[in-house]
Amino acid sequence: MKTFRLTQLVFLILLTSFVKAQDRENKSLPAVSPKILWSLTKATGWIKGSDGQWLKGSNKIQRLRLSSADVARFETGVNITGHDNFKVIEAREINVEGTSLLLITKKFIPGKWEYPTTQNGFLATPVISYVVIKKNNAELKTGEFSEPGFDIPLYYWGTVEDSPKYLSEIAVDINKQCVKYDWISSSKGTDRSLSFSYNELPDKTNCRFMLTSSQDGFSESEFLLNPAGRGFDFNYKNLKDIYFEVPVSSMAVLVSLLKPANDK
Repeated sequence: MKTFRLTQLVFLILLTSFVKAQDRENKSLPAVSPKILWSLTKATGWIKGSDGQWLKGSNKIQRLRLSSADVARFETGVNITGHDNFKVIEAREINVEGTSLLLITKKFIPGKWEYPTTQNGFLATPVISYVVIKKNNAELKTGEFSEPGFDIPLYYWGTVEDSPKYLSEIAVDINKQCVKYDWISSSKGTDRSLSFSYNELPDKTNCRFMLTSSQDGFSESEFLLNPAGRGFDFNYKNLKDIYFEVPVSSMAVLVSLLKPANDK
C-alpha cells in the first residue's frame, strides 16, 4: 500500500512538473516562407521639380528641391537617395502565432550622415524595411473625393540591416513585438495602415503607384518614404505630382494579394 501511495505521489509530482514546464514552453519564432510571391526590381520615378519640370529617376523619385538644371547632381551626396528609392520590393507569406499573413519587404538606401552636425561623410548603406499585413484585406478607396488605391491595417513593421540572414532577423524583430503587443488576437491589426495608392492609366498598359504607411491621416511614417527627402507638403497619395510608374503586369500579383477575394 505504501508503495502504491509513493508511486501516486511520484506521478503527481512528475505531472505537476510537466504542466509547469508546458507553461514555460517558448513560442516558436514567426515562420517566413522563402518563396517569393511577388517582386519588383524596376520602376520609373517621376516628380515635379522646384522649377515645375518633371524629373525622372530609375527606381528612385528625385528630391523636390532639385530642378531640371540639376541633372548632374542627381547621383551625388544626399541626392543618391532621392525622395524615395528601392533596390527590390518583395512579398512573402509569414506565419505569426498560427496566423498566415503577408510580409512586404523593401531594400532601399535611407541615407544618413556619418557626422550629422557638419553633414559630412554621407553613408549610402542599404537596409531592409518591412511591414506585415493580412492578405486580401485591403479597403478600396472609392467616391468622388477619394484617392485611388487601398488602405490595409498593419500588424507589424520595422527595419533591419541588409544581410543574407535578414529574413531571420525580421522574424526575431516581429517576435519582440509579439511579446509587447497582442495585435494578432484582435484580428484588426494596429491603428497604423499601409496605403497603396494605385491607378491604371487609360491605356491599361501602365500604372502609377506609391506605397506609404501612416499612423493617422496626416503623418507619414518611415516605411517606403525616405526621411532624407521630407520637409515639403505633399499629397503622396493622389498620384499627380509624385509617383512610380510601371507596366500593369508588374503589379498584377501584388494587387491580387491585397484586394478582397470577392473583389477580383
